[in-house]
Amino acid sequence: MAALSLSSVLSSGCTGCELGRGDSEDSTPTVTDPLDRDGDGYAVEGGDCDDEDPTASPAGSDLSTDGVDQDCDGLDGVDADGDGYADAASGGDDCDDGDEEVHPGAVETAWDGVDEDCDGADLKTYVQVDIGLGHSCAVTTETEVVCWGDDRYGQSTPPSGAFEHVCVAAYHSCGIHADGGLVECWGHDPGGVNTGEKTGFPTALIATSLDCKISTTCAISAEDGSVSCWGWSGEGTMVPPEGEFESVHCEWGCCAIDPEGEAACWQTEHAEEDFFSGERWVDLGIMHDQACGVREDGEVICSRDYYGSPDHPMAEVPDVAFKRISVGTYHACGITESDALECWGVTDTATHNNIEQGQVLDAPGEGSFVYVSSVAMNSCSVDVEGVVTCWGQYGLASQPP
Repeated sequence: MAALSLSSVLSSGCTGCELGRGDSEDSTPTVTDPLDRDGDGYAVEGGDCDDEDPTASPAGSDLSTDGVDQDCDGLDGVDADGDGYADAASGGDDCDDGDEEVHPGAVETAWDGVDEDCDGADLKTYVQVDIGLGHSCAVTTETEVVCWGDDRYGQSTPPSGAFEHVCVAAYHSCGIHADGGLVECWGHDPGGVNTGEKTGFPTALIATSLDCKISTTCAISAEDGSVSCWGWSGEGTMVPPEGEFESVHCEWGCCAIDPEGEAACWQTEHAEEDFFSGERWVDLGIMHDQACGVREDGEVICSRDYYGSPDHPMAEVPDVAFKRISVGTYHACGITESDALECWGVTDTATHNNIEQGQVLDAPGEGSFVYVSSVAMNSCSVDVEGVVTCWGQYGLASQPP
């Protein structure tokens, strides 16, 4: 076969042809890939992700998230570990581009000292949570107190040390130390109402149960089961009943449960003293417009059949056995004997004071739970895996840091 001349190649309409090294016009030319339009040495079939841009090819350098995938790896920016996320140095959100198991889409492992999901903190697990009017606190499985939300008075800055229980009020918090049971409070302390001598704060109180309301705290003494309260004396909560009790429950007023399951209340607003009498209880919940209790047989009974407005009745209490109850505004939540979480209350969307703010509809669904706390239009729960979930209105619905 006769060799093609250069003129014959051009006249034949051959595109993508070039002379080989050392070829003469009468030599057979080398034919390159006809789809390398930008001349960067890579065709689309060879991995060129943008054959109109000579800076984009498998041999390119993608050093920043500038909107162009220069190295054609499917990602804008540097992804040294190949986990599909660009590293922070190139403008991405992978906090460790040398570990393919660390990136924003990774599953976090608790207490391993590694921030697998790049959210800025290692995962913590919890055993108890309490939610207040502007901030929340929780106790971790490592007996650390973690608080979040309003901190203008230091109420979200807990002291160091190991705690086994925490309670949250409007502008202060209190906890029971895990080592010895000593009570310690922090946050708003005008005139020493929470930690000072004016209201007789029990500086050496060893407690087994603790709860807070607005600017007042009550605790059960580990020594004799008596109730001690301190805070604003104007609220009238300084004179609890005498006797031995096992738990105390405060919000707008307080009630305590004695060893026989009977309840005694003081300074409540809607005759809870009469409502709780004559029954045996395992848990109580109190709010300014409602009180609910879990009887020994697991049935929940509430003091009213509506929240705030008779024109907008609350949903009926689920017909299951409960073991824990917490009452908020226009809603309540409880843990059933099978460890399910149930919330009920006003769920309409009318423009009135009872407007649904997610305190019922946004509650977690499936799962097993160990703790729930409700206040105002917000709630938080702790599941069996130790994960805290919060829902409802305002910033209180945010998760712990």
